[in-house]
Amino acid sequence: MATYYTGLTGSLSSIPAPYTMEFLRWSRRIIDYRLSYSVDPATGTSRARGTTFYITLSGTAGSGSGTLGSPRQCPTTADVQTYIAANIGSGNVAFLLKRGTTALATTAKKTGVTISNGTFTLGPYAESGTTDDLAPPELSGFKAAYGSSGWTTLTAGGGTVYSRTDTDAVLDVRSGSSGDFEAYLKNPYIRYATGADVAAKIVSLQTLAAAGRRGWFYDAGTTTLYISTGNTGTTERDLAQGCIGWGNGIAIQDFDDVLIEGINVTGFGNANVNGTVVESGGSLMQNYLIQSQAKGTNQHTIYRCGGYNGFLHAMGHYVGAAALANVGGIVLWHSNRFGLARHSSSGSTQGVSYNGDGGHEAYWANNYVTHGATQTEAYNSYSGEAGYGHPIFGHGPGSGPKLVLVSGTLYGDHPINKLGGCTCFEDLVIPATRRTWADYRGFVIGERCVGRVPVAVGNFHPFGYGYHRINSVYRIQPHSTFTQQSFGYSTSIYGRGSCFNVIIDVDARTTSGAVSLYKYDGGADIADYDFVNGAIIMAGASGQVTKIDGKDAVGGTATTSNLINSVVANTGSGLLYLGGPPNADARGNAQGGHAGTLMSKVKKADTGGFAAGWSTAGTAGAARDATPLWPLETEGPSPAYAALATAYPKDLVLEYDLYGQPRGPIPTIGPVAGQGPAYSTQRPRLRRNRTETR
Repeated sequence: MATYYTGLTGSLSSIPAPYTMEFLRWSRRIIDYRLSYSVDPATGTSRARGTTFYITLSGTAGSGSGTLGSPRQCPTTADVQTYIAANIGSGNVAFLLKRGTTALATTAKKTGVTISNGTFTLGPYAESGTTDDLAPPELSGFKAAYGSSGWTTLTAGGGTVYSRTDTDAVLDVRSGSSGDFEAYLKNPYIRYATGADVAAKIVSLQTLAAAGRRGWFYDAGTTTLYISTGNTGTTERDLAQGCIGWGNGIAIQDFDDVLIEGINVTGFGNANVNGTVVESGGSLMQNYLIQSQAKGTNQHTIYRCGGYNGFLHAMGHYVGAAALANVGGIVLWHSNRFGLARHSSSGSTQGVSYNGDGGHEAYWANNYVTHGATQTEAYNSYSGEAGYGHPIFGHGPGSGPKLVLVSGTLYGDHPINKLGGCTCFEDLVIPATRRTWADYRGFVIGERCVGRVPVAVGNFHPFGYGYHRINSVYRIQPHSTFTQQSFGYSTSIYGRGSCFNVIIDVDARTTSGAVSLYKYDGGADIADYDFVNGAIIMAGASGQVTKIDGKDAVGGTATTSNLINSVVANTGSGLLYLGGPPNADARGNAQGGHAGTLMSKVKKADTGGFAAGWSTAGTAGAARDATPLWPLETEGPSPAYAALATAYPKDLVLEYDLYGQPRGPIPTIGPVAGQGPAYSTQRPRLRRNRTETR
């Protein structure tokens, strides 16, 4: 059995304060420790099991003895399941799938694999004489390519649509012949069709084709599939594959020491195992491409896998009902890549850590989330260009998780299916009276957004209660139809959150509406939030309002929240407001504010926001046409600088920079009597994507 981190020996058993160098070292060590449970750290390969079976995802089902020289032939994922179930026994076995082969679904065989014992490995192997450069084996819920026969051509308005009969209920469509895994990721199909009837949907799809876009819809009444190849001709049409996979792609039941390594899983999770589909409302389908069901101290490791074209989530940990009592589970997701979960409602988180009763440990390390959600009918108003969902989302109601640690997540920059948010957590329960760092068990470290996240439904949530965001960079670009005014996140749980060395760059000029950073929906006030050694850069068009505030629809405020040694800059031609009335808290701070923060072209807002700080009296901000605060050309500290020394948390001296390197000595002025550490007297400046002093 594995062990919760609190039961480990030595320094791994407790979490250092997140502003220290020791915390960064601890985060790397705990991830390496979890990986070593199933992977040999010396070789980077999976640990040996007692018996190894070999499988090729091709040939005639049932042929082959399962040896390296005569691998078992399993042309469908259901065949793989049959063979594993017959030979898994009491565990201590490995089933290795031949690289360069793909198991496809058929009408009679369209379910996934269930792992029903522990000390188990499902991984890849390379045939003798070949190398590991071959494509990873793929378990797929897609059928074989349709081929050239059976199509009808429908052309109008400059766009061509193809239709054909398919008695299997098609749940998704992808491009590329069997095994051409990379090709279809470059230009995935979108389910894009509007209209009250089939005729109207065909017209919509023809318009999409004329614009060079791929799309599809399935008419269950006549069992007819319609696709647009973006007017690329019949070759692309003939390579199209329909998805018919039911249930989870790989479901790992509650057993210890299970490793899934180097497997691509596609086209599962879009229907329950009985074929029913729940798109929105009611009880959503909890089917994933790879799903861990670990409880207690059982550990599962998902390593170097791929997952695409699922439904609610691509990969995740799901135990379920809150009525269960703190059943836990330990899961490590390491060096995977995934995307294109297509749940037709807001969210579509690609990776999820959820335990309905809490008590779990979840680790996500060095994962590459290449795509956001696939386009669906529900998102038609955004023309298929908006991004949806978070790369990773952590839950933990009930008693709360023991630990959720997300490190090194990289975002993709796909031109259509982008992400619409950043990694964030919900319901990380902490004591309402907490005053120590040890109460916090949620961390996002080293997240990088490669291209601009095209936010459309308010899924970018950089600030949140009860967890800390560290050494991360985000570039945000609201979609042209963006109507909400926030990138904040709502939660009812009270507690501090922090951003250390975080850069947020928002280009709001793509939308005409007001854009606000740090708004929390639902009326929950923002309490005890610290933004330290980072930068918030906002750019609006002429006449456009951008804001950094905490005011929501019912007048919530940002109590005792602080901007510390950071940069707030307006790089557009519009107005940027920073707002907030004062509030007190039990920590002893009279108000929040800004300390050692450089502001360029920033004005005071009249309501909401990082609390107070614009005058020693603590009054609300001035009117919105007030003189800008501490403009870039002004030398010396802000007029309120010395008076706001109380804003700095008493127990926080950030020890590292954006790259995780130790920070050098910082010149300081004396602290206000009895109010904690001193501050730098130097203006911070943004250099090489990090905030420094000079």
